[in-house]
Parts: sequence; C-alpha cells; structure tokens
Amino acid sequence: MTLLTVNEFLDLRRPDMAINSAIGLLLLGSTSSSAVRLGLGPFASRVVRLGVGPYASASAPSQRVDVLIAGGGPAGLAAATSLAAAGLAVTVVERRPNAASFETQRAYLYLLDRRGQQWTDLYNQTAAVRDRGVSNDGYTITRAYPDKRGAVTSVPELAVESTRAAIWVPRTTLLDILSNAAAEAGADLRFGVTLESFERGSAVRVGGAVEDGICAVLGDGTRLAPRLVLGCDGLDSRVRATLREWAVADGGFPALFDPVKLPSPSSGLQYKMLLVPSNFSVLNLSTSLVQPTPIQTESASAYTVPSVTMARNERLRLGLLPSRDASVPRTANVIKPASHAIWQLRTPEALLDFLGRSFPQMEDIRELVSPEEAAAFVGSRAGRFPAPQYVRRVAASVGGTGFVLLGDAAHAFPPDLGQGVNSALEDVVVLIQTLQSSGALPISAGAATRGQGAAGAASVDGGGLGLADDEALARALDKYQAERAPAAKALAHIVQVRSTRVASASLAARHPNSCGRAANLCRRSRHRAPDARSGPCAPG
Repeated sequence: MTLLTVNEFLDLRRPDMAINSAIGLLLLGSTSSSAVRLGLGPFASRVVRLGVGPYASASAPSQRVDVLIAGGGPAGLAAATSLAAAGLAVTVVERRPNAASFETQRAYLYLLDRRGQQWTDLYNQTAAVRDRGVSNDGYTITRAYPDKRGAVTSVPELAVESTRAAIWVPRTTLLDILSNAAAEAGADLRFGVTLESFERGSAVRVGGAVEDGICAVLGDGTRLAPRLVLGCDGLDSRVRATLREWAVADGGFPALFDPVKLPSPSSGLQYKMLLVPSNFSVLNLSTSLVQPTPIQTESASAYTVPSVTMARNERLRLGLLPSRDASVPRTANVIKPASHAIWQLRTPEALLDFLGRSFPQMEDIRELVSPEEAAAFVGSRAGRFPAPQYVRRVAASVGGTGFVLLGDAAHAFPPDLGQGVNSALEDVVVLIQTLQSSGALPISAGAATRGQGAAGAASVDGGGLGLADDEALARALDKYQAERAPAAKALAHIVQVRSTRVASASLAARHPNSCGRAANLCRRSRHRAPDARSGPCAPG
C-alpha cells in the first residue's frame, strides 16, 4: 500500500485528475508519523510501503546481509565506509572493474566544499583529499588569448572567504581515497559485478530458518537478502526503477519515483574531454612582447584557452582545471550545445585541422592532442548535462526491507555550481544521523569493528551488531524522507535559479516565481544554500 504526504498529493494532482472509489488507497501523511486515510483515521507512517506480492522464487535461499549498496561512486563508497565502521555487514556492487579506473569521458574534477567536507571530517579523510587535491585559494588561472591580449594570469573569483577551504580533486582520486576507507572499515567491495534484479517473496535464510523477503540477484550469480538497500547507482538508477515497477504492480503512485526535471540554460549542453599532457606549452601572443613567448603550463594551475573569433557555432574554449595528483591524466573540457561544429567532425584529421585553425596560441596542436586521442575523441559519444532534478520519494519500505536513494539517484544537477558530489556526501551524513537517532544503528559500534576487514563483515548472517528491528528502521526512513526530499527539491530550484541568472536574464524573466519558491523551500527544509560561486565545470 502506498502512502502519500499532503505535499506529495498536491505535487501529483492534476486539474483533470479523477477522484473515484480507488481513492481509498491514498493516505495523506501529517507532520507527525501518522497519516489520515480520508476520514478513516490514522493508519500508517509517512514512508512508502509497498506490499510483497506472490513472486516467490524456487531458487536456493539468499544470504542475509545488513546493507546492499548499488553503485561504487562517491555516495556508495562513503555510505559503505560509514555503515561498515558502525559494525554492519555491507556489500557494495559496482560494474566498473575497480574503484579508481580512469575513464577519459568521466574525468571530472570535483570541488569538495564545506558540505561535502562534513563527511570527510567525520571519517578523517579531509587531509588525504587535501594532500592529493588543490585548495581553492591555492592556484591561479591563466587565460591564454589567441590575439594581442596575450596571456593573463590571475587569482580566480572562486577563492572568496566562503569557499576558501574547498578542494579541487579528480574524480578518480576521490574514489581511490573512498574505496580505501571503505575497505579498511570492513565493507565487501565487489567491483566488476552488476546488480541484475530484485525479487519479492524470495526465500531468505535467517539463521537456521527460511522466510520470504527481498532478494537481490547479482551478475555473478550471488543472491543476497539485505535489510537495507541503498540506491547510489546514478541518474538511471536500477534501484529507483525497481521501486517504480513495484509501485505500478501494486496500484500505487509510480510518479513518486520519477525525477521532476526543471528547465535550466545549461541542461542538455554536450561535453567531451580531451586527454592532454600534464604539462604543455602555450604561446603568449601579447603585442607588448618582441615575439611570441612560450609559457609552460603546470598541472596544479587552471587554464582557459579561447579560440579565435569565428562563427557562433564554431567558437570554442578549452578549460583545464587544477589537478595535483600526478597519477591522474589531465584533460581539457570541451562543453558546447549540440549544434556546435565540433560535434559534427567525424575523423581525427578533421578534428586536428579544426583545432589548429581555432587556436593559433598553440604552436603545434599535435603536441597537445595526439592523433590517437583525436581518434578517441571523435569516436566517443558526448555526455549531456542533466537538468536540475529531484525525486519526490527517497525512502521506501518493501516487505520489511528498507530502500534509500542517495546522490544522483535522488537528485542531479548540471555542474554550474558544483553541487553533485557535495549533496551526495551530505546525503550520507544525514542517513547515518537518522539511523542513529532512530535507534536503527548502534552509535558506539564503530570502534569495535573498524578495520575488521571484509572477512569480518561478511561473517554476519542476519546476526552480528546489525540493524535494529523493523520499527526502528521505519522511523529512520521516515526521518530521512522528511529531511532529504525537501532539501533535494530546494537545491534543484536554487541551482535552476542561479544558473538562469548567470546565463540568461530573459529566461529568468519567464520564471519570475522561481527565486521565491526556492528560498521558501530552502527555509522549510532547513537546507543551507550552496555558495553562489562554489564551482563551475570549467574555468574562464
């Protein structure tokens, strides 16, 4: 049976929505843990509860684990660290071959601000991130123009007091740090393994008994029966899709699990990364010099390289963010609308010719972009910036198993304000706090099991310290839903408004109520707004 809060009902309603006898399935949640069933009295909590249908499997009983985490990105690995350190049997499933595998087209740099550092501070990882990253007030940005303006170096506007402690860190580096922390805490990290499906009414072994429950089927044939499932598996979350399918099957409200997407100027922009040398030279073409002078770049500094004046759909700018980690290849960001000429190039030779004509400040474009990299660039598919979006339901209970959505599975933003990774890590902090305050997670358990290793964690079979009873877990899901769903909605509106202000006054005029709505949401959710200049996707 699906339960709705009053706000969810108002979000879902439509002017032509038919209200008939089926409305008896609808429960409207109050501000307390009870709900009103249209005059039939209080019946249940605010958390979505989906029934377990007759889907029993004839397969062998599944192994009980405390927590299954789908996705080994920042949210998944941070959550694994926190929960394993608290004594739970935690399994992480990630399709990538290892945590720190380098992918050119996912070679993002994160700007870890004070919200993300809440988690790194709690688990003593901030120093490791700072050692391998670049402080926001510790680098310069050089604009290498293609004309007489030459090369101009300055301190970036980002380095203001409110964001001074933020850290630029490559995605690969952060994942390496987080995976090491999770493994040390005792999480069972399964890389190269996919989450194939969930089954309801499956046989679950608990101690010596077998009972019905939720089973996760993994790509390696393993069958796990978790008490808590964390969907940290991104925009196209399989966990979220499964919850939606079950809501449809139960006659519930699948739209609660559909992302609500907001218009934004940067939504739909396409991007690719060019793999470039860590250090390369660019010409200073300033007329104040006797002749063009080469400048040797440094990986810990930022650079923006604009092209010569061309047709609007041919103008280009390469952006290189600061990166201190010498083990991580450097990339130049190419971010343009789908109509741009660079996306129409089909051969490496065409790309190199286009770049050579665009950037006279690069004496030899082939020293920056090799023929092999040019081939990889034109042969890869461009990524797209997502619209600011959020999901109305981020916590659910299915047959006694808790489901929680974190990170991009619950909310996603274009990288205008650099809020993706920070919101994901904040999700983890709030989840741990709600589990502890609800009595579902032992507060003092971490010291007893920290460093126990995956073997120690995997020995738990429905026992060990474990999660508390179903009632305590339900209270935690209630609290998480009450805090994170409004926060995600508020932040999506804030990102939308600030992106609009920066990119287009005319678009802002078409959404006159957005600012007030976002501010109200922010106040109601007790969510601290992000700093206005806490991180673009590329410098300049």
